[in-house]
Amino acid sequence: MRPLLYFVVLWFPILVHAQQCQIAGQVFFADAFDHTITLKTDSGDLVNFSYDGATSFLVAGSGSQRDDNAHRVPSEELNPEQLNNGDRLCVGTSQPRMVTVTLRTEIDAGQKKEFAAWQADSLYGVVSGLDRNARRITLAVSAGDKQSSHSIDVSPSTAYWSFPRNATGLSDAVAGSLDGVAPGDTLYLRGAKDGASQKFVASLIISGGFRSFAATIDTMDTLDEQLHVRLVPSGGRRTVHIDLGEFYAIGQAGGATAGDARRLYQISAADLQPGDTVLILGIEEGTDSLRACALIAGFSPFGVLPSDPSQQMRWIFDHIHLCARP
Repeated sequence: MRPLLYFVVLWFPILVHAQQCQIAGQVFFADAFDHTITLKTDSGDLVNFSYDGATSFLVAGSGSQRDDNAHRVPSEELNPEQLNNGDRLCVGTSQPRMVTVTLRTEIDAGQKKEFAAWQADSLYGVVSGLDRNARRITLAVSAGDKQSSHSIDVSPSTAYWSFPRNATGLSDAVAGSLDGVAPGDTLYLRGAKDGASQKFVASLIISGGFRSFAATIDTMDTLDEQLHVRLVPSGGRRTVHIDLGEFYAIGQAGGATAGDARRLYQISAADLQPGDTVLILGIEEGTDSLRACALIAGFSPFGVLPSDPSQQMRWIFDHIHLCARP
């Protein structure tokens, strides 16, 4: 029986080498007998390439690192059979062919940092005070047994979305304004701290219980349409209920260049595995359960999440068809 290696898709937000890539992506399937590897590119396409004894597989960055005595560390060369699930490859254009490998352990560590930064720019809590004239909200935030109060400044350009009580997906969101906010409302905010006052300045307000969750998958029960995850960075456990048709990845459209807009494309549960860090969009139900309307993984190397300079999560609402009712 041929030794077959099966791999899933997960991208790391870093350019892993200086060389030009003829093909770049995650290993999807490898046949060590035929010396053929199938990569899934950032646009979701499957591309094959063949290698031979002259092909070098080098760990990204190892040749540029230096030890404590300032000596250059020799590049670490891998046998293609040593590739692990989730390693990212860049197939060079030169001959003999050189393939740069970004190890899954580094991909995982980088993604968790990106998601922790994403969560740091988010707040979720209950409105305990409201001054519409000053455009200021006081938000009570609970984290485990701890509670804190945050003063939120709302700029005139802040985007506002509301999910009705019976909402079942992103397509149910309706536009609103600060006038629709009232004490006791549950809000999800995106924004940043003002450097001088340290107040949180909101650029996006969502009411109705919707929020984002960064999480690492522990186990998957696809027959029951459930995932068991740990939240990033808190480590809290949650059971995620999600339709198997709501798994998505972010990638560049075919032929797009760096900086071009990304697109979402569907993936299957088979493209995920325990240990993957993902973004879940949905509503918390109780203390240990989430009802998700989208799970996003397989990120582009040019950023875990699409560029969002205004912190308004436009990339989500540009794809409002996600989770639409049939």
